[in-house]
Amino acid sequence: MADIFYPGMPDWLDALNLLAKGQLQPIQADWTAAPGSLRQILNKPLLAAVATSGNKGDVGLGAVDNTSDANKPVSIKQQEALDGKARKGYKGDVGLSNVDNTSDANKPVSLEQQSAISLKANAANPNTTGTWSHSGGALSLNSNASIWAVFKSNLVATSYMAFIKGGGELQIGYVGSDGGALIAGGTGENFVVRGTSHLVLASDGGVVRPSFDTSHNLGLSNYRWGNSYFSVAPTITSDAREKDAFRSLGSVEIAAATDLARAIGVYRWKTAIALKGNGAREHIGPTVQDVIQIMESHGLDPFNYGFICHDSWEGEVIEHAAIEATDDREMRAAWTETIPAGDRYAFRYDELNQFIAAGLAARQTDIEARLAALESVVP
Repeated sequence: MADIFYPGMPDWLDALNLLAKGQLQPIQADWTAAPGSLRQILNKPLLAAVATSGNKGDVGLGAVDNTSDANKPVSIKQQEALDGKARKGYKGDVGLSNVDNTSDANKPVSLEQQSAISLKANAANPNTTGTWSHSGGALSLNSNASIWAVFKSNLVATSYMAFIKGGGELQIGYVGSDGGALIAGGTGENFVVRGTSHLVLASDGGVVRPSFDTSHNLGLSNYRWGNSYFSVAPTITSDAREKDAFRSLGSVEIAAATDLARAIGVYRWKTAIALKGNGAREHIGPTVQDVIQIMESHGLDPFNYGFICHDSWEGEVIEHAAIEATDDREMRAAWTETIPAGDRYAFRYDELNQFIAAGLAARQTDIEARLAALESVVP
């Protein structure tokens, strides 16, 4: 069947109305006309009929209300979606009923925070209990000009500050009190008390002593004191009750002692010459090597006598920490000190001199005896 088309009709709505009233006769037209042809609107409701009847169902909109956008109610689906949302201003809907609307800057300290804070020490005048530790950088104790840093203990005796090798249980030294005086000691590696210029060891009792009788030496063969000063000569104990197998020197020992007196010479230290040149002073005494040779020449074992000493030591590397600058000293960077292995001979001069003196006394006695014999035969 041919398409219907109405030529000369610019308004399709008017054409439809005329057609509805029977005032327009159809003519034959091409079904494949351009967009806007009857083909595109044949299956649409008759708009003129809708306009006439006023029934919105004729166009499939029976459920649509003639309501402006501003007055449209909330739909069922919209309400279902809204029911899943929190009510405005009601924080309980989002599980925050205990949250206060307080800015971060004005938030109070919570109970848990206060409990944690109560376990911390105050920055000023801290007071702590239990075991306290520090790791990381250096620990500094600063005080004003009139107050020293203080370590207190309820026990006067056996109160110690212990020094432990990093990360382990090895105690390398301690400083403390035995109830009356300051004591220091070490049970592991070396424990050092050092002063930048002078090291002052002061005791109210007037005594600086080792922790036990005859338990420690002053210096080592490779760490010698440069000099010593005393107002009186050192006191060397010589109690007969503490000695055994006391005897007089034999004739061979007397002969060796007499020869040792002849080995006494004049010398200068090479280290002093390096520092002072010709200004290095002269010293008096034999060398240990000469004494050893003389003793052996008389068939005596030189190391059987306490006046001859020989010590050796292993090489070591010492890492020195950096020293910060102060008002009276310059900064020094960390440095490594390498000490080579070595050995050294030494004398106990008090015993050596006694040995030589015995030889000289015997020689003098012999001379006096000979002189007396000669005088007895002279008329």
